Amino acid sequence: MKKFASENISDVYSSYEKIPQSFTVIDFETANKSPDSVCQMGIVKVTNGNIIDKKSFLIRPPYRRFIFSDIHGITFDDVKDSPTFADLWSEINPYIDKQKIAAYNLIFDWRCLFATLNYYQLPQPSFEAFDVLANIKAVRELNFENYKLITVANELGFKFSAHDALNDATVTAKVQLYLTENFPDELSKVYVSGFNIMIDKIAKGKLNDEEILNYGNSLLNEKEILDYEECKKLFMMIEQIASVHSNAALYKLCGLFYEKCNRIPRAIALYKNSLSLDSGMKLKTRIQRLERIVNQK
Repeated sequence: MKKFASENISDVYSSYEKIPQSFTVIDFETANKSPDSVCQMGIVKVTNGNIIDKKSFLIRPPYRRFIFSDIHGITFDDVKDSPTFADLWSEINPYIDKQKIAAYNLIFDWRCLFATLNYYQLPQPSFEAFDVLANIKAVRELNFENYKLITVANELGFKFSAHDALNDATVTAKVQLYLTENFPDELSKVYVSGFNIMIDKIAKGKLNDEEILNYGNSLLNEKEILDYEECKKLFMMIEQIASVHSNAALYKLCGLFYEKCNRIPRAIALYKNSLSLDSGMKLKTRIQRLERIVNQK
């Protein structure tokens, strides 16, 4: 089974932050169960709490097989002469790259986006995104029969025809604006894409030690092979934080990174730093094994 970038924890980090006043809602309709079978995309741009721009694209997917036509009404004949996602990417990308993105049931639209980017070998953008569905569920004062977008929207007084990407994106924006206006102190999970955003957050002190540790461990566990040049700046910053905070767990995390990248002497030094701060880190055997490897060379 193909593993899409959207499922790689290295591309995803979550924290709790207040929802911004300016963001862009995206919504996809797909031809079939493949997340890269995007046949329609809706985009709604919100600036300072106001909807200022809307875009709707019919898209020719890389498949002729349509099994969801009875849901969204789009058939292959409707899009056979439409541009592909790759054809439209230069127009879509400015709404996504380095932006705050929102969606209703974010993981679906996230998978569609990255699977389609992967299919066409397009560069992956960096952005922050949040899930309006998660925000709805976080508000204790609101209770619904179910959390389908049409149910929530109707209960809040927003009537619309569902399963049109632009309609769905528009009402998602309205739902989030309603939440922002009426429940301004609610927090939301914010998903972050890209190493550069992670590095920026760490550099600006926006993440605590536990959040850094959780992200770093997830990154190391997810990827079988790490690109040393790509990741070293991130782990150099983590090592500095470990030193300032005398954090044994962060030293161990950095040691694991260097060991995984076959920088064994550096890994040993970091493990020893960790062990000197906390004898319970259980690193003695690991250090001895690595020292034997170094001595054999």
